[in-house]
Amino acid sequence: CNSDYDRYIIDKYYDHLKDLTPTERMVEKFRLQLENIPIHIYKDDYFVGWFGFDEKLPTDGLRSFGYSLTDEEKALLDFPGTIGSSTMVDKSHTCADYGRILREGLVSFEKRIQAELKLCPDDAELLAMEKCVQVVRGFGKRIGTVIGNMLDGADDTKRQRLIDMKERAEKVPYYPAESFAE
Repeated sequence: CNSDYDRYIIDKYYDHLKDLTPTERMVEKFRLQLENIPIHIYKDDYFVGWFGFDEKLPTDGLRSFGYSLTDEEKALLDFPGTIGSSTMVDKSHTCADYGRILREGLVSFEKRIQAELKLCPDDAELLAMEKCVQVVRGFGKRIGTVIGNMLDGADDTKRQRLIDMKERAEKVPYYPAESFAE
């Protein structure tokens, strides 16, 4: 989830992405990012949250779709640095109501999207939203698989912690959270 990773995905899958509409391209790029990003789970982790892309990219020569930020967008994205923050802010890292996602799960959004798709089956934005929900759910399952592979050889204490972590990753945010840990 950084600009290098975004550039890497675009360049690596450029021929696949180039013929898609902008809406389809954004969703497909999102899917490719979540299917390819390395997941790091350390032996003492309680929550999954380490994702990293460490590949060094060339400073030029990568293919892109030619979108560049306006000065206003750059200023907004750079604002945290002006107050001493080292947190990277990306234009795609927004969520209108994460509380609702935690309370109802993405499954509730998916049902609403599907109901709207019955009225407008060819609506590109609704189709994109439906696919994004499926991509997020798939990412939770991918994380669960990584954790499941760590169960072999884990002692009983670590094994239970990994099982709990796996269950949380496969459940939330697709289904509602029922505990603070979730």
